[in-house]
Amino acid sequence: AGTVDHQAASQCMCPNCAKKFQRVIYVYRNGYDTLASYFRFRMGLGQVRDPTSFPSFINNRRMYPGVSWADHIRSWQHAARENSKLKIL
Repeated sequence: AGTVDHQAASQCMCPNCAKKFQRVIYVYRNGYDTLASYFRFRMGLGQVRDPTSFPSFINNRRMYPGVSWADHIRSWQHAARENSKLKIL
């Protein structure tokens, strides 16, 4: 099965269905809420040294590699303008 890299630019990887049936409905959340959720997830895995330091977590780029949240969302918005099979919610 294919995987989706949530930090990458827009992509649709659905190896189990014919290309003519591939569609994406992209639901995006507030970036702050998403990063807070990721912080709690990493904390649950024991990968956060100081669980009281959310601001430090946000500023540590190594904790969330990839493009910025804004660039990630913009790439999907741009892709939706170019592809009628992609809907943004």
